Parts: sequence; C-alpha cells; structure tokens
Amino acid sequence: MGGGASASAKHEQSPKTGKAGDIAPMIFKDSAVDSKVFLYQRCLIKGSLDAASGRELPFKGICGRICHGNSPGDFETLIGPAPAPKLAFTIGSDGLKDLIGKSSLEMLLSVGYTALYIYRRIVKDGCSFVLAVMPADPGSAWPATWDGLFEAIRSEYPDVWPLVKAVQQDLQTSSFEELEQAYMQEGWPALRAIKKGTHITLEGLLEMNQVGTMRAYHVRAYLHENMHLRANFLGDGFTWRLNGERGPTEYISRNTTCYEVRDAIFCPLGSPTVEEVTKYMCQALKEEQRAHELEQQHNFASVVQELEVGEHPPTKALNATPLEYLLWLQTHDELPQGAHLSGLCGRICRGSHSDSFRGLAEMDGTRRIVFMFGPDGLAKFLSNSDPLSILLGLGYDVMFLYEELMKGTVFELVVFKETKGVRQAIWDNLPGIVQEAFGDLGGELSAIIMKHLPDLKARSFHDLQQEYTDDTGAIMSMHDARSKPPPPAGQIEDSSPWRMTEELLLKRDREGTCRTADARAFLYHALNLNNLYSGDGYTYTHDGKRGISEYLAANLPRKELGKPGEDWVSCPIGATTVDQCMSEICSVYERVARKTRK
Repeated sequence: MGGGASASAKHEQSPKTGKAGDIAPMIFKDSAVDSKVFLYQRCLIKGSLDAASGRELPFKGICGRICHGNSPGDFETLIGPAPAPKLAFTIGSDGLKDLIGKSSLEMLLSVGYTALYIYRRIVKDGCSFVLAVMPADPGSAWPATWDGLFEAIRSEYPDVWPLVKAVQQDLQTSSFEELEQAYMQEGWPALRAIKKGTHITLEGLLEMNQVGTMRAYHVRAYLHENMHLRANFLGDGFTWRLNGERGPTEYISRNTTCYEVRDAIFCPLGSPTVEEVTKYMCQALKEEQRAHELEQQHNFASVVQELEVGEHPPTKALNATPLEYLLWLQTHDELPQGAHLSGLCGRICRGSHSDSFRGLAEMDGTRRIVFMFGPDGLAKFLSNSDPLSILLGLGYDVMFLYEELMKGTVFELVVFKETKGVRQAIWDNLPGIVQEAFGDLGGELSAIIMKHLPDLKARSFHDLQQEYTDDTGAIMSMHDARSKPPPPAGQIEDSSPWRMTEELLLKRDREGTCRTADARAFLYHALNLNNLYSGDGYTYTHDGKRGISEYLAANLPRKELGKPGEDWVSCPIGATTVDQCMSEICSVYERVARKTRK
C-alpha cells in the first residue's frame, strides 16, 4: 500500500470524487452498517463468503486497516503507539472482501506489504498482525490520489503543506526511483535500505526552503519516512503490489486511537512463519528468474572490452605459498599496492559431515569435476571476508545458500598451488577436461562434446533449453532434471525430465539421437555448468555482472593435492546467517519484480 505496507481506517468514497471535510466526531448510528462489520467478521473467521448463510454481502460502507505490533501499546492507534502520524492508509470494501479465505501471508501481500517488510516485522520485531474493520466515515478521509494526498496534508499538516505545494508538480511527474536516486546522490541513505539511516527532518526542509535548495526528492524522502508514503504509492486511488498488479481501492484517513473508533472490530490475523515467507520468496524468485532468463543473455564481448578499457592491471606478480595467503586472510592483510597475486587457486568446499571434506567435493562419484577460482578471487577475499559476500561473488545462488544453511552446511576455503590439471573454464578446454575426468568413458564423451562444441559456443543456454524435449516433444526443464537423484552406477533412468548422465548421453549418441541440447544438459548435470556459465573463463551473476576468473579440475582426494601447509591449506570461512540470506533473497526478488513492472 501507499501507506507503508498496510491498510486502514474509517471511510469509503470514490477515489475520483471524494473530498476532505471538516473534522467530525466519529459517531455511527447506522445499525445496518454495524451489522455489516460483524457479518464481515464472521466471513473472515470462517474463511468463506458462505458464512453469511445465504445473505447478500453488501460490504460497501466499511473499510479496514491491517495493524501490527509486538505489545498492546503498539495498537494504541491505527498506525502504532502515540505520537503517531496523523494520516493512515486504509483499504475499501473491495479489499476487505478480497482478504476472505486467504492465509495471513496472502492477506499482507494482497494489500501491498512487501515480503522483506513482512520478514523484518516478524524476525526483527516479533510482530503479530490485526485487522481493524470499521464503518467508513466520508467526513475524515480522502481518496489515495495525488489530489487527495495534497488535500489531506493541507488539512492535517499545515506546516508541511507549503513545502509540498512548492514541488507538487515534480512529485506527481517523477518516479520514486528517480527521486530516490537524486536523494542518494547528495549522500543520503537509500529510502528502501535494509538498515535504516538518518533522513531529512522537517527542520532541514524548512532551512533548505529558505535558502532555495529544497527539491522534490527532499520532500519525497520526508513523506516516505514520516507519513509512510512508500514507493508503491502511485496516486491513482489504488494499492499496488510489488509485481505491478493493481490492488484494491485505497484511502487516506485521519489516524485515531483504536478505542475511539465506534462500531469497530479487531480480528487477529496471527503472523506468517519465517518458513512461510521464505518458501514464498524462494518460489516466487525462482519463477521470476526462469521467466526472465531469455532477457539475461549477456554481451560478454562488450563487458570484457569495457573492463579492458577501464582497468589497469598491476605489473608486479606476488608469488605466495598457500600458508602465507592463509595468514594474510586471517590477519585481514591486503596485497601491496601495484601487486597482483600469482601461482595460487582456491575452492569453496561445503558439507554437513566429515566425509564431505575428504576431497574437493563429495567423493561418492557424483562430482567428477569441480570449479575453482584464480588468484584474482583470492585477492578479492582479502579485502572482503564476509562469508555471504564471498559466496555470492563466486556465483552461488542465494536461495541455494539458504537451503544449504537449513541443512546444516558449513563452508571451507581450500587454497593450493596451481598445477597442470587446473584449466581455465573456457569452452575449448571442456573436451580435454571431460576426457581426463571420466576414465574409460572419457574418450567417447569427449568426442561428443567436441562434435557439438561449435553449437555450444554459438547458442545460448536458453535457446538450448527450449530444445531439450522428451520423446513426446514436451520441453523438459534442465534445472528440475538436475534435482533428481542420479540412478545407480551403470544404469539408465530416462523418465522425464531426463537427468543427463554419461550413460544416457552415450546411449543417445550411439542411437544417433544426441542433440546439442543433450550435450548441454550433460555439461549442466554432470559438470555443474549451469545457465550462468559463459565459457569465457569468468563467473557471472544473475544480472550479468562479470566476477572473477574460474577454473575446472578433476575432483581429487585431498591426500593427492600434495603436502599440507606447503602445497595446500584449508580454513573455515565462517557462516552466513539465516537473516542475511533472507534479507538478500527479499532484496533480489524486489529488484527483479521492479524490473518486471517497468
């Protein structure tokens, strides 16, 4: 909703025609309206319109707001404890009707709450949610349009109104994103930041106005922080959800204490669980990412060219032993200026039991080849050793990290000397790597990859995904297929979607039915070359940003890496927290959803 992430209060009128009147005492004598409130309560509790026992549901004339808090005092007014903002955003009868039959999470999302806001209120503040339903009072409400907002501010904030009036045209014609960006360019914190900063005050606005430096973005920031005029307020009289869907009608009401609202009922909604919010966010983000993969084809050539123009590589190579690097990491030392690290590579290993760390990955036969990163990645970790930053920088998906964290996974950094078996992760190196890693089958598998290599280079993952069809012609998701457990060694399991094992790839090649899409699926399922693999030797994020250099090598037991301390070392990198992962998941989803809305 425009008023933060909630809905509230005491009125109902057309967004197009309603005007503010004088402040009037809220005395309601209409028993018909009173019965609507209690009839609505019955339907909400039962979760069905059928709870009206066949009666027509004329909900027009009532309105509501979702309030939240973690103590009785937080529900003193419709917004929070006094003193509170003088205005509260509310939803009309269409919004109330839409809440019936929904879970608490669905209710909050339907009125404009963002998942990140819900998560903060649950985890950070321990809030529960209550729905206030009351008769609508046309005498103390305005439609949630720009004109309605301006009228409400003029009525309830006479000291702020002259400042708003001075920039009202720019407020209406500029997007929130444009105004927030201009605000941040002056050094102010982001309005939608996870960690709140210190924002502009009324005194600051008055001073700027006196000297002629006040701009629309200063006023917009003040309204955001002090009147809960959030980013999804569009000024058309409706709530708007993050994904661009229009919600119910919205109003701006005079805030009041809850015990002054006559003929109102307060329905506890409980609180969504952290697991519910996380599951929703992960599923929604996965769907958004899948839907927009076709838009995420990276122009790697232009990225590389831009980097070559803008970067000045250091001239002095700094050769270090794995143990020396480990000491730098533990003491937070950075490389000397003008030097670059050389001769080392690293890998993040993960697991939840000791057997997971016998090799560079699980030694159960499912991981023949592993990814590594080069000296540039190791150097980057020296300047930022935050576990989540390290893992995201390597191309890990934040949803994957969350799921691993829930399984008790820990992460470890292994650093070792570069050897001839470590090759840069470019297309031309794949046939040789496959040949070395798959033993007796390596030669035949390598020949298949070599045969399809020109098409693998020329065509995107997304194009080949569309051609990954089963025998009936139905498209199979390579992502979903990879989540299937591999069949026992030597066996072929070809139920849709196909997890492309070496046995299945060889079978299709011998039958003459092997396609480039099958070869690409094999590289994904057997070598973990997912949709972000570019074949140019660098990691990439989901939004197309180039990361660090990456390499491929055979998965080896650690005893074959050489002498511990001299040829290789390992150390834990710490663990990211559930809170960090969830905040990142919500932030990523909101960025994707805003991009979709545009």
